[in-house]
Amino acid sequence: MVRNDGIVGVYINPKKDTEGKARETISSVLDKHGVAFRLVDNVRSDLEDIDFLIVMGGDGTILSVIRQLYDMDIPIFSINIGTLGFLSEVELAEFEDVLPMIMENRGKIEQRLMIEASCNGVTHTAINEFCVLNEDRRKMVHISVYVNDDMAGRFDADGIIVSTPTGASAYSLSAGGPIVYPTANCLLITPVCAHSVTARPIVVNADDIITLRSEQGDIILANDWQTQTPYSGEHDIVIKKSPRTAKFYKLGEHGFFDRMREKLIYNIKRGN
Repeated sequence: MVRNDGIVGVYINPKKDTEGKARETISSVLDKHGVAFRLVDNVRSDLEDIDFLIVMGGDGTILSVIRQLYDMDIPIFSINIGTLGFLSEVELAEFEDVLPMIMENRGKIEQRLMIEASCNGVTHTAINEFCVLNEDRRKMVHISVYVNDDMAGRFDADGIIVSTPTGASAYSLSAGGPIVYPTANCLLITPVCAHSVTARPIVVNADDIITLRSEQGDIILANDWQTQTPYSGEHDIVIKKSPRTAKFYKLGEHGFFDRMREKLIYNIKRGN
C-alpha cells in the first residue's frame, strides 16, 4: 500500500500528546527505518503527496479523521494513544515491530461502510452512527421509522440509533443492539431505552433507505457523537449508505473477536 516513492503522513491528536512524547517516539521509529514521512497538523489541507496516513489518538480521533478524509482515497493506519482504542490497529509500543510488515505491504485495505443523513437540504456523514434525540434531552423522542417507505414501527424512546457494522460495537451495543462483524453489509436501527418491551433492534440491508419522522417535537441529530445539529420536527431525516467507504489498513494481527475480548471483555472462550 505504501509506494516506494510515497510519503507517509502522521497525524497526532495534540490533545492526546500534550507533552510530545508520542510525536518523539513515532518520529524516531520512522527515521530509524528510513521511512519518508511528514507530520500533519491539518488533515484537510496537509496531505499533498501523501498516500498513507498514520493516525495517532483514540477512537474519537479516528472517527474525526475519517470524516475529514471523506472525499480522499487515503487509507489510514491507526495507533492508539487514547483510552479504549477499539478501532486502532496497534498500541504505540507495538508499532516498531509491525512497521516492516507495513513497508513490505503485507497488510490489506479493509473498506468499512459509511452512512449519510440528509435533512432540510443538509447532508451529514458518519462512520459509526447517527442518533436522533429530543431537543429537550429530558424528554423522549416519538419517532416513526420507515424502511424503503415501509413503516417499521413507531418508537417512544430516549433516542433512535442508526448505525453501521463498525458502529455496532459502540453506542448501539450499549443500547442493546447486536454484535455485528464490521464488514457485514447491513445497517442497524436500535431504540435507546424504548418505553415498550416489544421494541427491539432492527437489521436491514445496507442498500435500504431509512427515514426517521418525528411525531412530536423538535430533534437533534448527532453523528458519531462529535457534532449535534438541531432540526425542526417538521423535517424527515433520511439515512442511506454513503458512496464512499472508510479505508483501514489492517495487518491481521488482532482479529475482531480478539479485540472484543481484549477491549470490551466480551465473554467468549477460545476454542482449543
